[in-house]
This record gives sequence, structure tokens and C-alpha cells, in this order.
Amino acid sequence: MDDKIMPQITVFSTAGKYLSKVIGISGGALTKNSSNCKMPSGRAFRRELRNSQEFADLIAELGVSNAIALGRMNDGIGDEIEITVAGREGYLPGGPISRSAQFFSYSEGKPAYMLIDLDTKGAPVTLSRSWRTQVLRRSLPRWCPRS
Repeated sequence: MDDKIMPQITVFSTAGKYLSKVIGISGGALTKNSSNCKMPSGRAFRRELRNSQEFADLIAELGVSNAIALGRMNDGIGDEIEITVAGREGYLPGGPISRSAQFFSYSEGKPAYMLIDLDTKGAPVTLSRSWRTQVLRRSLPRWCPRS
């Protein structure tokens, strides 16, 4: 088995609830509503990803009752655990835990995925895809310096 440390993300799942934003168009403008994205209970699953294709496949498989956290569940939590609201966490092994920074983090020296949203609101429609790509390529070294 390869001892290479693989990036991890956390997948959240809840029964019968939407964890997805509702995105639509109203009056010719893009609208986003995340008011239904609350998760009072559910489960969290640790997922190791060998490559970016596995990450893309995972995102494509997510349903409306799923969400992701790019940070990893803290060591010692396990690969699957019950989720509850903040303030009701069980501090015993096996949980439950809340969706808070107390239980999820980025770990120094361990690889992680990062999603980038290049917000072009208000930009001309003619803004080319190649221009957006150039902006990201020039900006990434500042956001993610090599150590």
C-alpha cells in the first residue's frame, strides 16, 4: 500500500433535507437562496481522494441532501460520525460533533483541495474564458505559495 498522504474532504448527508442552494433567475438577474441549507442532524463521512478526477466524480454524485467541507475531519474522529448542532456535541469518541471549525481543519503539511470562484458579477459579457484563466494562473502563486 502506498503511504502517500492523500487529500481528504468531508461529505455531509442528512435525511429528507436540502443542503443545496436554490439558484434561479428572477427579473433577468441570478438569484441564490441558501436558507434551506441548515443541518440540525445528519452524518459526516471522511473521503480520501487519489486524484482530481475522483474529486470531480464525487461532486457529480452529490445529491440535494449532501454537502462537502474541503477541510479534513480532525484525527481521532473516525471515518463516519453523527452530526448535531453546535452546543450539543458529545466529546466522547464516536460523537456526535457539529459542523464547526473545532472538528474540521486544514492540517499543515497535508494536501487539501481548494475551490476557486472567480466572481465576474458586473463584468462585461464579452469577458473571455482565456482572460479568466490568465487571471487565475497569475493569482494562484500568491494564494498558494510553495513552501
